Amino acid sequence: MNEPTIEERKILCKLTGQCWHEAYVGQLEPDIGMFQCIQCGVFFYKIEDVRPTFTTWEDLGKVFQALVGKDDLFREFLSWSWKKYINEDFKERIKSNRYSGHIAWLFQSPAHFCKLAASFAGKLEGV
Repeated sequence: MNEPTIEERKILCKLTGQCWHEAYVGQLEPDIGMFQCIQCGVFFYKIEDVRPTFTTWEDLGKVFQALVGKDDLFREFLSWSWKKYINEDFKERIKSNRYSGHIAWLFQSPAHFCKLAASFAGKLEGV
């Protein structure tokens, strides 16, 4: 599975309460090329260095914590992802150990889990 897109990363930032850093148009320090986020004030040289990629196990942990920390959101995510898991290859999924297979499928990589969470969260209001 590919890495999360910019739109998916924006959704995940909102879900996890992280800033999706946006730069001022002009440079603050022209001699050194430093920028500042217009939302949170953090300074940076390259915006790619301060925006979360949602491709690491640490990123997965933040997304997981955000899902678990919001009422029944993780339960809803599991139910939603179960339908996606079964629909990918229905006959093979039914033959296999379904529940452990579902969990292994969910956590096969940080990018995979985060893309699924972004797809799920993108359908929710207020996230």
